[in-house]
Amino acid sequence: MNSLDPSTLVIRRMTVEDIPAVHEIDTLSFSLPWPERSFRFEMTENPVSRGWVAEQAGQIIAMLILWLAADEAHIATIATHPNYRRQGLGEKILLVALGVARQEGARRAFLEVRAGNLAAQAMYHKYGFAVTGRRPRYYRDNAEDAILMALDELDRIGGSMNAEETLAMIAKEVSVCEKCVLHRSRKLSVPGEGPAHAEIMCIGEGPGFHENEQGRPFVGAAGNFLTELLAQAGMKREEVWIGNVVKCRPPGNRDPLPEELTACNEYLERQIAAIDPKIIITLGRFSMSKYMPGAKISAVHGQMRRIGDRFVIAMFHPAAALHQASLKPVIMKDFAQLPGLLEQANSALKHSAPVLADEKAQDDPKQLSMF
Repeated sequence: MNSLDPSTLVIRRMTVEDIPAVHEIDTLSFSLPWPERSFRFEMTENPVSRGWVAEQAGQIIAMLILWLAADEAHIATIATHPNYRRQGLGEKILLVALGVARQEGARRAFLEVRAGNLAAQAMYHKYGFAVTGRRPRYYRDNAEDAILMALDELDRIGGSMNAEETLAMIAKEVSVCEKCVLHRSRKLSVPGEGPAHAEIMCIGEGPGFHENEQGRPFVGAAGNFLTELLAQAGMKREEVWIGNVVKCRPPGNRDPLPEELTACNEYLERQIAAIDPKIIITLGRFSMSKYMPGAKISAVHGQMRRIGDRFVIAMFHPAAALHQASLKPVIMKDFAQLPGLLEQANSALKHSAPVLADEKAQDDPKQLSMF
């Protein structure tokens, strides 16, 4: 048996390139393994499928397939390589997959397990799953019964990751992500940084040269100006979470492409869900468009509007002042409003009922009348 090394263990989304190793684990684990084409279907054609793998030192050592439909998560298959069993790896990948499913809207979870697999049943019981039924002679190889288990309140799953653990896990995923072409030219990915419970998130466009070298957001000239702007507003950079809509540098600092924005959006949404900020500051038109599609930043900069259960402020990107000196006083004036806006947001959130998170921004966003 090989030992787990937490320092090199990464739990991340499954890719098409992982399929041969995943199929090998499935074959070693089950008497009725899925054919390789089934895993390929899950990765390329099934829109409700969420595949996960655990990787250590470049080797895939565990896998899980989850189907997410509406508010229900169904564990389709889960397996650990025989050389790494009985070390809690199954629990680790299960908790990650269910934690992310919960962030994506799942409220309940379901699975089937062989009646004779008492160890797996014990693990599921540990995290709140209860037996809901039995399917006689379900498994074709030996006519063994299937035990049906369900977790009706996914929010209460024992051992769920906290915000710090979630952000660390996302950072590991981003470091090995190959969802779009940007990974081919990156030196270091830039997942973002800041407190796990920051009240304010700043979301820019994408890493530049210095960010690509250091793996940190906003560390060049624009980053220095951002630090200055936050200080002017009475805030320290260390108090704010800072990231971008894409996690790898677009070559030549070009604009990110739609497929690159889509590839990174899942990471960003999970980061937002984990941090749960009161205010999101969009820096530049690409992050602004995420919340205010169709708006022009020249018309809405410095304005705050409520979107879901938080507030969004559109700001010019700090780099704009470096390229167009006339914008510097405008940007400084907008950031000077932050303390008051945060106070107003706190008051509004305290005294109002929750707003549905899927409320859509209007095509022509305006500053909130209450402000």
